[in-house]
Amino acid sequence: MGGLIESRKRILKWFAGFLGGMLVLTLVSRGIYANGLPRVSVENPGRMAIEHVVEKAGNVKGSGELAVNVAEGLRVSEVFVVPGERIEEGTALFSLDGEYLEGKVREQERGIAKLELQVATLEGNLELAGEEKNVEMSRAGEDAVRSVDQAQKALDRALADEAAARAQLQEHLNKNLKLTSEEERRRQEEAYQEWKARLSQGTQEVKSASGRVRELQRRAEGLQAEIDALKKKIADAQGNSSGSDGGKVEGTGTEGAQDGGSGSVSGNGVAEGAQESEAGQDGGSGDGGSGGSGGDEKEEVEAWKAELAGKEAELSQVKKELAEAGYAQEDISEEVGALQGNAPGQPDFTSEDAQWESWMSTRKSLEDKIVAAQRTVEDAQDALEKAKLEADRGLEDSMRPEQSDSTLGIYRLDLEAEREELGKLEELVKADGVICAEQAGIVTRVGVAAGEYTPAGAAVVFADTEKPLQFEVILDKEDKKYVNQGSSARVSIGSGETEVTVDYLTEEESSPGSFRALMNLPEGVGTIGQSGSFRLSVQSELYNCCISIDALHTDENQRNFVYVLGERSGILGKELTAEKLMVEVLDKNNRYAALQSGALDENSRIISAADRDFAEGDPVRMKE
Repeated sequence: MGGLIESRKRILKWFAGFLGGMLVLTLVSRGIYANGLPRVSVENPGRMAIEHVVEKAGNVKGSGELAVNVAEGLRVSEVFVVPGERIEEGTALFSLDGEYLEGKVREQERGIAKLELQVATLEGNLELAGEEKNVEMSRAGEDAVRSVDQAQKALDRALADEAAARAQLQEHLNKNLKLTSEEERRRQEEAYQEWKARLSQGTQEVKSASGRVRELQRRAEGLQAEIDALKKKIADAQGNSSGSDGGKVEGTGTEGAQDGGSGSVSGNGVAEGAQESEAGQDGGSGDGGSGGSGGDEKEEVEAWKAELAGKEAELSQVKKELAEAGYAQEDISEEVGALQGNAPGQPDFTSEDAQWESWMSTRKSLEDKIVAAQRTVEDAQDALEKAKLEADRGLEDSMRPEQSDSTLGIYRLDLEAEREELGKLEELVKADGVICAEQAGIVTRVGVAAGEYTPAGAAVVFADTEKPLQFEVILDKEDKKYVNQGSSARVSIGSGETEVTVDYLTEEESSPGSFRALMNLPEGVGTIGQSGSFRLSVQSELYNCCISIDALHTDENQRNFVYVLGERSGILGKELTAEKLMVEVLDKNNRYAALQSGALDENSRIISAADRDFAEGDPVRMKE
């Protein structure tokens, strides 16, 4: 009896140690699994406004400019100023080549002499005009008769063309075309569309049935895995219930003898009795096999067996549903195949419509030909009337005195202008060719160079220092969305900062997509050419669903999405997973993005950062 109790204690201690080892291994494996999961930080969408900041570098420039112009094509001998130089009234800007200037004066004098000869020639020609007038009157009568005759012939040809066009149209209208009625076309189209709808519905049902089969297959595989695990646990538990000499417990105890005989132990050391038999009438007690496991172990094994039976029953039901789903899939596939094999073909009236369109096109062409012929007749009639009218007027005009010719007057004006230009050149010669400033300012551009010729435009441009300075920046198309004329901004020049207003904003003609913005500076702020920076901040409306820009992602199709936390059962029990959710971005800057409300709310947990990469559906865990 004492040996039996000691044996049971050893078995219980061994089993307890085994369970403890299994617990430690389970905890270690779960710890390793959990440590390998991506650690993520989450945030909840909030209500906020999106700030857009535009920052650009710019320069100070003058708001008013004055130009110094001289005659084009004069050679420059020396330039006395450079851009950025402050000048006063009377400051020498540049000088002209004296010899070249005198040559231009002589050239101008020759031009004036030439115009004087032309004026004299025109005055002589006017005397000959009277003689030619008589010849013109006689010829005008002949031209009048000829033009009326030609107009009449053109009208006769136009009337003949109109009659021929009407005959061609009538011949074409006599040709009849047989066309399929609209009712028959609708009937054929409705039959084809009905077949397409049935085929589309069948295709969707095939996809749905296939999805159902795959779902049941995954479910059956999962149940089979659970059944295999339970069987292994039961087998391991029974294997660990062996006696002290390593033998397995056979499972049943010996029957208690009526006379108190105890259970026997087989010769190979395996305990054949798992429980003691009660003593018979003579009070004998059975000392049956003591190799069986304790009552708690048996209860656990029985529970596993019961769970195993439930899983096997569930698996049997799933397999049954899987078979039914497979049969349903086959039936639907056969029906879709039959529909595809009996395709009626899409109704095609292209050839018939083409013939009708060709007939109509020919009809339209002939009708247009008639219209054109009618217009030609009308034009010929108008031309005839016009020829008669012009003939009458031509005769009248030939008898009127000639109108004065303005050519002589134009030459006289040109002569006057050339004389004025000569006067300007002579003034330059008197000034020794030196060009001086007429008022104070700052030189911004010099358009002449020593040895070169004066341009058609300004030779020297200088800023008017009496007008306020401006700050100029160039904006791109994205910046322009937040900057408008009248917007308030801040300009930093040197160590100071000034609040300004955008006074002028326009697109650059030479660079489409770029915009020039000008702001008037307060008096005493900045100098021409000084650089600075422009800053403007614009607040959007309040959005209900805003997240950090790091939580927003874009796929290969430029669609926006976020990852939100989901839950599922896994190795650690209830696990967190990364679920992909497509979103619509309403507004964003470099820090935040405003999303369309709907799928997200203030309780949504959006993944904003992770210590490693992950994909949709991967398990994750929260950073502590």
